[in-house]
Amino acid sequence: MKRFGMVGGINGVVAILLVALPIISFAINILSWLRFGIDLPFLDDMRQYASNDAGRMDWDYITYPANDTLYPVGLIFDAIAFKFLDGNSVAYQAISMVVVLGGILLLQWKLLKVCTSRKTIRALAFATTIFMLQPDSYWGWQNMAFHQAVPLLCSLWIVYLVLSKQDYRISGPLIFVLAGISGFTYTSGAFANLSILAGLIIFSFALDPAKSSRIRFCAKTMAIPTVLSVAAQLWVLIWVQHGTHRPDAPMAYPWESDFWYFMLGKVGRALMLPTQMPELSMSVSIAVFILSSLLGVLALLEAKKNDSGTKIWNASVVYLCVFGVVALYLCIIAAGRTNLRPDSIVLPTDIFIYGYGRFHFFWAGILWPWIIALLMERMVRRNPSEATRPEIPFISLFVLLTLIFNSKIMDHTDFYRETKKIRLGILSCLSKGLSRGVPFECADLHPGLNMLNVFYKSLDAGASYTDLVTITPIPLWSNNPPPIFRITDSEESVVYHNATVTNKGMNGVVLSTAVDPMMVITARDSSYFKYCTVLQVSGSYHLDSPNFAQLFYLPTGAKSFSEEYAEGHQLPAGDGEFAIKIHSKTGFENILRFDPVISSVPITLRQFEVRCAVGPTGGVHMR
Repeated sequence: MKRFGMVGGINGVVAILLVALPIISFAINILSWLRFGIDLPFLDDMRQYASNDAGRMDWDYITYPANDTLYPVGLIFDAIAFKFLDGNSVAYQAISMVVVLGGILLLQWKLLKVCTSRKTIRALAFATTIFMLQPDSYWGWQNMAFHQAVPLLCSLWIVYLVLSKQDYRISGPLIFVLAGISGFTYTSGAFANLSILAGLIIFSFALDPAKSSRIRFCAKTMAIPTVLSVAAQLWVLIWVQHGTHRPDAPMAYPWESDFWYFMLGKVGRALMLPTQMPELSMSVSIAVFILSSLLGVLALLEAKKNDSGTKIWNASVVYLCVFGVVALYLCIIAAGRTNLRPDSIVLPTDIFIYGYGRFHFFWAGILWPWIIALLMERMVRRNPSEATRPEIPFISLFVLLTLIFNSKIMDHTDFYRETKKIRLGILSCLSKGLSRGVPFECADLHPGLNMLNVFYKSLDAGASYTDLVTITPIPLWSNNPPPIFRITDSEESVVYHNATVTNKGMNGVVLSTAVDPMMVITARDSSYFKYCTVLQVSGSYHLDSPNFAQLFYLPTGAKSFSEEYAEGHQLPAGDGEFAIKIHSKTGFENILRFDPVISSVPITLRQFEVRCAVGPTGGVHMR
């Protein structure tokens, strides 16, 4: 008796360790992102800045399709993030990771509690969520990538509400809202709704009415948002996209072998199978795919012959719904992306490995806990002693630990460190390009975009990433580009107020100042300012004590100087230099006001230059 108690206690500890593995992976994921993340929008994120759409939530904008989908909910998420976070990538991705990825983990656990009869089974099943948590999924690159995980969160929540005993008046509206969010966050969400609805309808007809009353109610509740979202997404796919992701890449179909090789690649990636042995990995993927399909039939049979509300019945309902969601998603991905591969990839194993790429594996990883849960619950019902063998948790823990130490399944730190290197390279590209002041692109950020144009649009919008970009001032005395005004050459263009010139020449101007001294500089040719996007005002000086300078400017159309159009700069005591850059997308009036100090102290301006640092920024795209 003591022996069995000791074994049970050890198994309890092992079960805790199994549950802890995904939680630890989740925590490392978040902490690594916070440690290595850099606030820089990436690829598709830049589209909103390029089109001046950051922060928009108007109807016309959120109902405009892009990237093969209609995603008003996702665009609202982005707009809220821009409004409250200035689009900060680190904060936005951390929040979405906690809410969406954390929510998926939580719902998996809550569903497993409803569907499993033993703690060890629950622990074994939950431990397999570690495959879903592997690096390089929806987090680390694009801010908006998490949109594609939102439908999974909604789908699991809907299934949980189907099985819960929550009041119809609460669960009904909640299912309706969740189905709407899922269907209009991404194309995959609409078809996830369709899969769940189809599963519920199958159960409604296959089961006795007494078993399926709640299922029928839930199916009716989600029918309207499902039909609307599927119709809307089909309109985008057929009439807007003409059935292809890219005109040169036709859709793949299930009767083509390449379709299946590519799909199996997603399964292989979701299982972390090695790419070094493609034949073996493909064989395992085929076996798992066949097993999961057969379990779908088994789930329907088990639900039909068991009482509603039992663990095996609940597990069967969840399995069939989740399997339908994952299977239809993989078919959609295979149809749209199989033929995006390079022409050189033709062998079955090469297409299989090509399918490992990108984050689409994430959805397949949702299914693994339910394969374990359904199989183990069926074993409990048929042969309880086999299902509770004490060595099963030990073997499972050993296998997972071996995987962790011999694969990249928990290498979140290395992954985010690599993304940091790439982002630092992009920041360097931005800094160098903006310092040159001519149209340029950063291919790693977004190929083909004129980042001179997009950066200053981002600056106007208030995007937080612009604070990280260092723009090197044009050196004093430089004639590339030549200054519009240089005090040692054209001092006659200056009018002084509350300041007296006591000495001037090639060595600059010595000023004796009263309260609120100012210099007003007028350009002889207004076109210099009118067609300039960024003006740089720089100089060198000598002060006996610290002071503060302020530059006032007029964007085109402004009539009088004000604090709204002013930039200040601290001037330390002694010899020093300053450079102030001002930006106006509409250009400038041909007059500036410079207050060299704010108190009555003498100052020597050894040089003072005004130059156009950036002319017209060009179009959004490089030509």
